[in-house]
Amino acid sequence: SDVCSSDLKYSPRPNTVANKNFDDILSWDIKKSRNNRMLDVQNEISLINHKKMINQEFKILCDSTAKIDMSENADNGLISLRSKSAKTILTGRTEGDHIVHFEGSKDLIGKIVSVKIVQARQLSLSGILI
Repeated sequence: SDVCSSDLKYSPRPNTVANKNFDDILSWDIKKSRNNRMLDVQNEISLINHKKMINQEFKILCDSTAKIDMSENADNGLISLRSKSAKTILTGRTEGDHIVHFEGSKDLIGKIVSVKIVQARQLSLSGILI
């Protein structure tokens, strides 16, 4: 085959019917476009579902401090590294594995805390300890 492994969007699965019987006829651009459209739809769905969680309370397993700035004041909604002078933002997960960021003390790491969701993004939520 003339296709370099770096040109493949998806890894072929050995001994499968598709790998044995079908040529890879889609260009890299088409594969990339389809993947980007799929990710856009997934992000829309995630944001819709996350917005439904606003004002609800969840038990969160606090697992670490946030390494990125998830505050409402982050420049134009862009994610950036947290400054050392910033308040301590913790990261945890709901029972449904949703990522939640909230302000709190480092001694909460490893504990389950109650958090009220106040902001939704595509990939994570922000909340306040209650």
